[in-house]
Amino acid sequence: MAFPRVTFAIFFLVVLPLSWFLMPTLHRTYRCFGARIQGVPWKLAMLVASYVFLGYFSPTTHVLIVPLPTWSLILFISTVVNWALGQGLGWSRDIDRAREPGASRTWFTRPRLWLAAAVVFNLAFLGYFKYYEFFVTQAHNAFTDMGLSFPLPVLSIALPVAISFFTFQAISYTADIYRNTFDPVNPLDFATYLAFFPHLVAGPVVRAAEFIPQMYERHDPRRVDATRAFALISGGLFKKLVLADFLNNSIVIPTFTSPGNHTSAEILVGIYAYAIRIYCDFSGYTDMAIGIALLLGIKFPQNFDAPYTAVSLQDFWRRWHMTLSRFLRDYLYIPLGGNRESALVLGVRKVGNRIVPARSKATTGGGAAESPGSVRARAPDVRPTTATGEAGRRPVIPSYAIAVTVLMLAVTSLRLFDIADVWGWNLLLVIAVFALLATAPGRSGKPVWNDHPAAVGLLVAQALLCASRLVGGPSLWWLDFLLIGALLLVFAASDLTIMGVVILGNLLATMALGGIWHGRGWTFLIWGVIHGFGLLGEHWHRQRRARLGLAPPRDTVWRRSGGRLLTFHVVCFAWIFFNAESLSTASEIVRRLFTDWHWNSSYTPFVDDPLVTGGVLLAIAIGLGVQFVPRDFGARLLARASRLHPVTQGILIGLFFIVIDTLGPRGIPDFIYQQF
Repeated sequence: MAFPRVTFAIFFLVVLPLSWFLMPTLHRTYRCFGARIQGVPWKLAMLVASYVFLGYFSPTTHVLIVPLPTWSLILFISTVVNWALGQGLGWSRDIDRAREPGASRTWFTRPRLWLAAAVVFNLAFLGYFKYYEFFVTQAHNAFTDMGLSFPLPVLSIALPVAISFFTFQAISYTADIYRNTFDPVNPLDFATYLAFFPHLVAGPVVRAAEFIPQMYERHDPRRVDATRAFALISGGLFKKLVLADFLNNSIVIPTFTSPGNHTSAEILVGIYAYAIRIYCDFSGYTDMAIGIALLLGIKFPQNFDAPYTAVSLQDFWRRWHMTLSRFLRDYLYIPLGGNRESALVLGVRKVGNRIVPARSKATTGGGAAESPGSVRARAPDVRPTTATGEAGRRPVIPSYAIAVTVLMLAVTSLRLFDIADVWGWNLLLVIAVFALLATAPGRSGKPVWNDHPAAVGLLVAQALLCASRLVGGPSLWWLDFLLIGALLLVFAASDLTIMGVVILGNLLATMALGGIWHGRGWTFLIWGVIHGFGLLGEHWHRQRRARLGLAPPRDTVWRRSGGRLLTFHVVCFAWIFFNAESLSTASEIVRRLFTDWHWNSSYTPFVDDPLVTGGVLLAIAIGLGVQFVPRDFGARLLARASRLHPVTQGILIGLFFIVIDTLGPRGIPDFIYQQF
C-alpha cells in the first residue's frame, strides 16, 4: 500500500478523520493491560491501521490453521520481545542504581546483559531474514573454491518489508533505556511507536523519545500546519513520480542493466541520473511520510537537507538520511570508541604483540579488572610517534604500511570477486610496502630488515604468489588473504597513528556496516567502504593540519565549489556499486566510463548518444538545482501560501496533482528503500 496509490488514498481518508475524532481521548485515562493508560482508543486505532497498512499486500502464514499476514506477524513478534526486554532492562537498571556499593549482583540485575540480549535478538532477527541466504551462499562458494565439501542448508527467504527500520528503532529504544535517557513504556505505547505506518516502510528512523511524548500532548486539528504538510506531500510526489521514475526508466535502467551496449557519455549521464533518482525517490518518500504524520498531529525529524550541496563527505552524511546517520553515530560509532582507540584496535594490538614485540608501551588506561567501557572512556587520543632513529631520520610509520596493506587486501578482493584481473596491481603494492620498509632505519639505526623480519618474510611469500599468478600459476587467493591478514597483524603490533586506528577500527567499521545494512551483496559493502575511506582521508587531513599548527582553511567561493564538485563525484562513484546488480556489472560500468568516448571527427559527445536527451538533462538539472535554493526563499513562499484562502489552496494543490499525473509514468513503481 504505497503512498501514491489509490488504495492508500482511500485508507488515509478513513484514518485521518478517525484520528482527529479520537485525538481528544489522549488525555483520558483507561484501564488496560492491568494498568492505567492514556489515550487507548486513539492508540488502538493507529495500531490497527498500521497493521492493516503493512499486511495489505503481505503474504500469509497459517498459525493454527488461521491465515495471518506474515509481515504483520513478524512485526508483532519483534514488538512483544523488545517490549519485554525493555521492561527487564528498566527493572535491572533501577535495581542496579539503588544497589549499595560493594553489594553483590545477580545475572538478572545486570543492565548490560539485558541490553546485550536485546541487541543480539534484533541483529539475529534482522540477519536471519536479510542475510542468511547471502552468507550461506558465500560460505558454500568459498569452501568449493578451497576444494572442500561442506553442504549448508540454503533457504530462500523473502525479505519482509520494513524489517530494517523497525528493528533499528527497537534497538534505539532499548539502548536509550540502558543509557538512562528514556524510561520503559507500557506495551500499547511501544507497539504504536514501532508500528506507526507513516515511518514504518522506509523511515525516517524515529526514536522513542521523539515520538512517544507527542502522544501525551494536546493536539488541535485547527492548529495543524496543513500548508506545510500538503507542500511536503506534493513535493514528494513530484520528486518520486516526475523526476525519479522518469530518470530511472529513461537512462538508469538501460545503462546499469547492459552497460556494454552504451557509450561513455551515456554511462556518465546514467550515473548522474541515478544520483538524482535515488535522492528524489528516497527524500520524496520521507517528505510524504513527514507530511502525512503532520496531518495526524505527529512531527517527524527532518531526513534530508540538500545533500548534494555538501562540501565534504562528512557534510554529506550530515545531510543525507540524517536519522540513519545519527543512529549509526550514536549507537555504533561512539560505542566503538569514536575517534579514539576502540576495543577492536586494542585487541588487535594485544594479539599482534604476541607475534612481534611492540615498539613502545602506549598507555591506554585501566587494568585487567576494568570493564571494556571504562577502558575506552579513559583511552587517550592516539598521536603519531615523533621518535627518530640514530641517523636522525624519522623511523618507519606503521600506519602507512597498514594503509598500503589494506589496499593490497582490497585489490585481492577485487580479483576474488571477479571484478578485474588485478594481480599486477597487487604486486605493485607489495613493492610499495617493501619501499616503505626500506626507506627508514630501524629502532637503532640499523637496516629495517632486522627490525621487521616477519613483515619481510610475509611480503616475500605474497610476492611469490602474485608472480606465480602473473606467469600462469595457480590462483590461491585464499592463501593470499591469509598472508595479508598476517601482515596486517604484524604492523598492528607497532604503535598506531590516528590513521591506522581509523582504518582498523571505528570509522571504517561503521560505514562498512552501514553499507551491509542496505543490502545483501558485496556491492553494498564496497559502497560503504568507499565512503569509509573518504571519511578517513578527511579525518586524517584535519588531524594533520592540527598537528602542524595550521589555521583552518579559508571559506571561499572557490573552495566551497571545489569541495562540492569533488564530494559529488565521490558520492556518484560510490553509487555505481550501490546500484549495480553484481561486481562484474560495476566493473563493466567503470570500464565503459573511460574507454568508449569515440573521439573522432564524426562523433559529438552527448549529441550522438540516444539516451542523453534534453529531458534527461533537464530532470538532472532540476534535481540538483532545487537543492541550491536558499532556505529562506522556501520559507517565505510557504508563509505566503499559508495566508491564501483554503479554497484557493485546494485549487492550487489540485492543479499541481494534475501536472504530476500528466508528467508522471503509468503505474506507481515501488519506492527504492522498501527493499532495504
